[in-house]
Amino acid sequence: MQILQIGPLSAAFNQRLADAYPVTALWSQTDPAAFLAAEGGHFDAVVTSSRFGLSAAQLELLPALRAVCSFGVGYDAIDVAAARERGVMVSNTPDVLTDCVADLAFGLIIDVARRGAARQRGRPFRAGRAVGAGRLPARSPGQR
Repeated sequence: MQILQIGPLSAAFNQRLADAYPVTALWSQTDPAAFLAAEGGHFDAVVTSSRFGLSAAQLELLPALRAVCSFGVGYDAIDVAAARERGVMVSNTPDVLTDCVADLAFGLIIDVARRGAARQRGRPFRAGRAVGAGRLPARSPGQR
């Protein structure tokens, strides 16, 4: 199986993929379109993400393609209709961020309920201290 990776993911992922399969990094090609026109027939699978996607034009240059594996929740950046017409399977990774999104939502709810950000709005900047420039006080100014 020959894999075409459209764009870089994490360094660790890129290495694990390369250790397990023959992978060609499209983003490292001098002229990606010319490379696909010349070599596109050799690839069975594409690895991509919502950041890089896979267009109908790219799909046309991959006649042996059987699968598109997208790392991310959605596949809006992939021309799914064009893939379906060709019988190419498209997968993604649903629910990988569900817990993180829920954690952030609850954090925002707590912040709004306690008016944490509203109390702090602009204070570090007005005092000449940017957030992260030094140690932040353990308590909010004005808090007892």
